[in-house]
Amino acid sequence: MIKLTPQMTEFIGRAPRDGVHCLVVTVAPDAWPQIAIKGSLRVLDEQHLCYWERSLRTSFEGLRANPRVGVYYRNAALKDELPTGAGWRFSGLASVHQSGELRDRVIEIMPQNEMDKDPERKGAAIVIKVVRVADVVGNVLQEEDPA
Repeated sequence: MIKLTPQMTEFIGRAPRDGVHCLVVTVAPDAWPQIAIKGSLRVLDEQHLCYWERSLRTSFEGLRANPRVGVYYRNAALKDELPTGAGWRFSGLASVHQSGELRDRVIEIMPQNEMDKDPERKGAAIVIKVVRVADVVGNVLQEEDPA
């Protein structure tokens, strides 16, 4: 079973303040990869990452067509505190929440500056069930069967 750590929660949560970005990779409906910076990416719990999708464009369309997603976090300034390559690669299956309790829970942990960009809350909560955690050079640190 995947267990996201307090260290992951801390470093991912402060990524924008540290001057680094979390990248989310989805597969667009035309089967090409789509890479986007997500300043709202957070650890939701020990098995899930989440972010607020406010644009509802290419990444969102990709998630609706294919729930497989990758997340990349790297911070060279913290190389002595992080796994090989100074970061993590997360792979998982995303779900879209445009209403309901889980959407509300995600909104509660989003940074205010990100939510201010969607004052009418027209966006969606994206929840990622993590099935693999690797370091930046590809060594698998945790993995479970995605089925």
